[in-house]
Amino acid sequence: MLYRFKALAKRRDPDQLDVPLALASPRGWVVTLVIGFCMLALIGWGFLGRVPQHVTVTGRLQYPGGLVTMQSDARGTVKKLTELGVTLDQGDALAYLQRGAGEDDARISGVTGGRVIQNLVSVGDVVDAGTPISVVEPGATEGAALEAVVEVPAWQIPSVSRGQDVKLTVSGIPSVQYGVLRGRVESLAPFPAATDGTQVGPTQVVIRLERADTVSGYAWTSHNGPDRRIESQTPVVADISIGEVPPLALLGA
Repeated sequence: MLYRFKALAKRRDPDQLDVPLALASPRGWVVTLVIGFCMLALIGWGFLGRVPQHVTVTGRLQYPGGLVTMQSDARGTVKKLTELGVTLDQGDALAYLQRGAGEDDARISGVTGGRVIQNLVSVGDVVDAGTPISVVEPGATEGAALEAVVEVPAWQIPSVSRGQDVKLTVSGIPSVQYGVLRGRVESLAPFPAATDGTQVGPTQVVIRLERADTVSGYAWTSHNGPDRRIESQTPVVADISIGEVPPLALLGA
């Protein structure tokens, strides 16, 4: 069997016991130091860094006062209804009812005033006292400002408080092109909206929109926002900023 000359020469060399053993090359030490530095930086960020926290909920735009359902206070046949979109002053006629022979027509007044947004009956319908006639938006007066009303689940409501920043994505308005509405939490309802006996329902939160000199009349994350007005009862998605927490706190969430 033939052996290479270098291999045989190496076998004849004596062991170099007095030469220090190289455990790692300089390049290896550099890699180790870089990895160690990155680990220390990551641990420091975990304690000292901050991660923004948000509560995302849905709701709608509306005028203060919400919606009010007006009811008939007499029995009769609907003779006339106020057209949709008409704004009534307090006490204006909302509908007229034709009563029996020898009786004068009944006048159903819009006690609260406001804009008529829905008629629940039609001309010719026979209604009784207490029958819903129309839905009115009392706050829809000239110069009134819109607000947003959203429903926050019970498990998230402890994180929400008055004054927090809110960004609202408006249905039908592309946020990539026009941005989102700016607002702040104005108030929280003192009690949940509904309960079923076992589970606490959501809580209504009112968000005040920031006013600005734009076509819509409100402030947007873009410079001008959309080139049209926004209407009440438009669905929105609200992103409520509830503060910042260290990254490590998220591990136990």
